[in-house]
Amino acid sequence: MAKQRRKTPTQDAVLRLLQESGSALSQDKIEAALSGQMDKATIYRILQRFLSDGILHKIVSDQGKNYYAFEGNKDSKHSHPHNHVHFKCSTCGNLECLAQTIQVEPPFGYTFHSAHFLITGICKNCQQPITNSEH
Repeated sequence: MAKQRRKTPTQDAVLRLLQESGSALSQDKIEAALSGQMDKATIYRILQRFLSDGILHKIVSDQGKNYYAFEGNKDSKHSHPHNHVHFKCSTCGNLECLAQTIQVEPPFGYTFHSAHFLITGICKNCQQPITNSEH
């Protein structure tokens, strides 16, 4: 039986921000968006609680920075499998969950606990439009 946790306005603010963002956010972006509403330690504790409760998942970027994305649920438009791919734009820094998945079977005698799939490139919003003069 899952432990029932008390909901607070600060938790609601962090969760709403992540649900509405459409992409994964780093703690410093969350702090900037919620400036003055709560301190850094409170945000950290909320993120850790949401991770342990399965509400969020953490993505480690190519520079080692942690990003947090709303996990969704099976009925949510945000829902995705655990082996999905993440994409980080090298121009704007946006990090998002993609629908594509990767299947990797462990070698005989190995057990996988977690995997992180990160692709870097340029997102659709940062792509330069191709003109006829470039051909």
